[in-house]
Amino acid sequence: MLSKSSFIRGLKCHKCLWLHFNRPELRNPDLDMSRAISGTAVGELARGYFPGGELVEFERMRLSETLARTQQLIADGATVLYEPAFCFNELYCRVDILRRVGDGWEIYEVKSAATGEREDYIQDAAYQAYILRNCGLNVGRVSIMHINSKYVRNGAIDVHELFAVTDVTDKANELQDELATKATELKGLLLQSEPVMDIGEHCSGGCDFDQYCWKHIPFPSVFDFSGMRKKKQFQMYYDGIVRMEDVPDELLTEKYQLQKLVWVDQSILVDGAAVEKFIAELDYPRAFMDFETASVAVPLYDGTSPYQQLPFQFSLHVLRQPGGELEHYEYLADGVVNPQRDFINELLAVLPVSGHVLVWNQSFEKRILRDISAAFPEYSLQTNLVLARVVDLMKPFKQRAICHYGFHGSSSIKKVLPAMVPELSYDSLEIADGGAAPNEWLRMVLEPDSGERNTIRRNLLAYCKMDTLAMVRILDVMSQL
Repeated sequence: MLSKSSFIRGLKCHKCLWLHFNRPELRNPDLDMSRAISGTAVGELARGYFPGGELVEFERMRLSETLARTQQLIADGATVLYEPAFCFNELYCRVDILRRVGDGWEIYEVKSAATGEREDYIQDAAYQAYILRNCGLNVGRVSIMHINSKYVRNGAIDVHELFAVTDVTDKANELQDELATKATELKGLLLQSEPVMDIGEHCSGGCDFDQYCWKHIPFPSVFDFSGMRKKKQFQMYYDGIVRMEDVPDELLTEKYQLQKLVWVDQSILVDGAAVEKFIAELDYPRAFMDFETASVAVPLYDGTSPYQQLPFQFSLHVLRQPGGELEHYEYLADGVVNPQRDFINELLAVLPVSGHVLVWNQSFEKRILRDISAAFPEYSLQTNLVLARVVDLMKPFKQRAICHYGFHGSSSIKKVLPAMVPELSYDSLEIADGGAAPNEWLRMVLEPDSGERNTIRRNLLAYCKMDTLAMVRILDVMSQL
């Protein structure tokens, strides 16, 4: 059976599809952990757009029973079906929402993204239309139901405002003949030996089998030039240049020559004058600040929108004078109400009113403060005063005033910290990266067990505290350099 997700997988990469069916044990071991955000809740909520339908519950039935149940509901005159199943010539799909209109049917493919125009979405919907038509259904309209990013929640979720519907019927119909040919090709592919297919730009966006397909790439390679366009990296690879140290300098800009130099020599290059000037301009008290935010498709609170960045946590280390005692302050929302107001109140209560506020990658924290100011104008004056004092500690690293072979060409704090302060590490923490933090916070908010909530809370506080402590220690080492 070639499902719609397998079909889209095969369109992107034949080898990925073959491995998915024939060598599933080669899939990345951390696959499930890397997919923390699921569209399941969005799909269930979307059913309210056409209420009163019949759900075909796949989990409780074998495939044959699911197919039979779908046909029975259609024969009985059902007007709306959720997750009905169809099969034609070993091609299989389940339709998110199928709606009867007159003597025809409308397909609605639900996506948790804020757009309905993506090529793979249209191919997905076209695949379903092809199968249903070959099963004897008169398919008319084909649509993508997706999140409306302009929606602002006010009370209970209004599904007709939360979702937007994009008609892709014409585009889906144009793909029908091509789709039939490709489906036949992909089915035949599964019965052959593993496709001989090199890595390429099609590998971008994440893949279940990247560890297997990229195992021949050494470290560091041309793909480890931080910030370099993928097209250029693959061009060097196809020209037979794989290892970073083998790249001729004439193919590299000064920025990438520097990355190559520090790696090959395992060296540390410091522009002492630039670093000294940066530090000398930092006023006391020095506040080291870090925010954590959550972004979800379905807004949790009144006045918020889909995928809005909601600040739920901050950590603040304060050094009021040279050689003074390091102070620490923190806040973590319980999630019962919109955390924005409590967040800014708690922050302003502990943030020094003078001196510089150091962050890592200032565009993020600045955007959150501006969003709060827009939502709560009464804080505009105070947030603007804070914004005027923000200094980006990442700047000397981004401008290559400090280049360390251990950075691997990156200016991320996760790369800079272990190279400059090896005794301080995220490795011992239960939460070790910013991507996991919002998912853990949402899990804490929804967790009914108080003991588990407390455990998650401790882990979140420890992670965010490490971010600001890391900045303190990095600045100490910068001073020594």
